[in-house]
Amino acid sequence: MKSFLTVALSTGVALAHSGVWNLDIDGTNYPARDTRMDGKLGAKRIEWGFRDAGVPWGPVSDVNSAGITCGLSPTPPALKAVARAGANVTVQWSGIVRTHYGPVMTYLALLPSPDAKPQSLSFFKIAEHGYNAVDKLWANEELNKHDRKDTFQLPSDIAPGTYVLRTELMSLHYATKTGPQFYSHCFNIGITSNGTAKPQGVKFPGGYTRSDPSLVYALYTPSGAQTNWESYKVPGPPKYAGKYDAPTGPVPKVSDKERGVFPPEFQAKYEAFKKKEDEEGLDFNTKLNKGQEALGHKVVDAANEASLQPIFSEHIKAQQGMNRELAALRAEAVKLGIAE
Repeated sequence: MKSFLTVALSTGVALAHSGVWNLDIDGTNYPARDTRMDGKLGAKRIEWGFRDAGVPWGPVSDVNSAGITCGLSPTPPALKAVARAGANVTVQWSGIVRTHYGPVMTYLALLPSPDAKPQSLSFFKIAEHGYNAVDKLWANEELNKHDRKDTFQLPSDIAPGTYVLRTELMSLHYATKTGPQFYSHCFNIGITSNGTAKPQGVKFPGGYTRSDPSLVYALYTPSGAQTNWESYKVPGPPKYAGKYDAPTGPVPKVSDKERGVFPPEFQAKYEAFKKKEDEEGLDFNTKLNKGQEALGHKVVDAANEASLQPIFSEHIKAQQGMNRELAALRAEAVKLGIAE
């Protein structure tokens, strides 16, 4: 018999998976693609579109799937961010489940033409975090401690051009069973630079292998004891060892339209609805994480998940109400000609 946790996750309404909410790129904040609503409302984003893997922001588990690159059936975004080489980028994720232990990694790839397939690109790593042996925290736990924000720097010596920024969370809780879960998101960024470097990288799929020790890593022994997490090595190529100097020149000026903002009146309604959706999702995630906190770093299984059932039931009921509100918002977007 399937556990309640498994059944709840399969409904497609539980926010137990991780997506990117927004990015601060060289001083400008860009909304990411909210898979719960943006496709229904005609939103234009800097993020590559993708088909949900069963549930909103659902992961890809097959390391050889084309979906590991930028999600399933990726489509080019309508917009692109702008940044100076060497600028900082902060990615803010949605709620992150505490027991989804694993690393976070970020890559760049030069996009030679607007119609290039992401699977054909050469991605080089620019940031990575695995297990912090000093604080005894996984990357996903550290993100939760910092408002789910991951900040890193763009290389300063790369050639100018349009790049695909690929960032991913990798969860190891099913690594020895069905394989790790990959939460990958891609964004287009136009980078201005005086540099000339064109780093070599890896393709996805291809950058990881099924037999990679970092992908079949066992968090626990068969008896449930914690393994030696300090031995974990982040998968993929090493971080690009180029220059990471401060950016030069004026900070880019970006209009609301270039960021993907709706007309003012509809944007206000969108933000109000999204705020409700996000707050409910974070409330669910916080309650779920607190429910697991007493377990420490133990595996969550049918024997100890019974206390989580009311949390999922409450979330499912709330999401049913949200779906009705979204339908009304979509009807207005269609009437205004924003959505089709």
